[in-house]
Amino acid sequence: MHWCILLKGGYINDLAGGKQSNLQFRKHLRCVDLFSEKFVPFTLQALHLVLILAMIPLFDQVIYPFLEKQQVLLQPVLRILFGMMLGSLAFLLSGLLQNAMDHVASTEAPPLSILWQIPQFVAISTADIMVSITFLEFAYSQAPDSMKSVIQAAWLFTIAAGKRHRCLKLRELDLCVYR
Repeated sequence: MHWCILLKGGYINDLAGGKQSNLQFRKHLRCVDLFSEKFVPFTLQALHLVLILAMIPLFDQVIYPFLEKQQVLLQPVLRILFGMMLGSLAFLLSGLLQNAMDHVASTEAPPLSILWQIPQFVAISTADIMVSITFLEFAYSQAPDSMKSVIQAAWLFTIAAGKRHRCLKLRELDLCVYR
């Protein structure tokens, strides 16, 4: 699910030829200087990984215990449902950003800051944690002992299939850095 949003990232350089991809929407996002470092839209793709690594302990130690005390989202199915709704919100945010970039392209307005992509990364990272981890935990706890390895293998297969699909899509868009 979240690979579609990650494909909206910024400048993806072809490392073999050193040329920049020429997708039209990329020129309507401007780079940002933060903490004396220059961030181009491509670097925001790492934000998803950083958010996942930071949010997993936060959810495990703070958010889920707080929700349990409040008697909210106790069942795994409700967590998965809420995570899918957050994933939908991420797609909505991505569509709104695309509309804003289309408006910038049709007028002489200045380019948008790449920081406008952060809310969709936060939403998709939160959704990823709430859906992926909860689903794997739920499936593993409900499976009989003889099927636990099959559940793990099926889960890893879906991840591999998603990454393969992403690589094929990047090749189709001529953005893949591996030839």
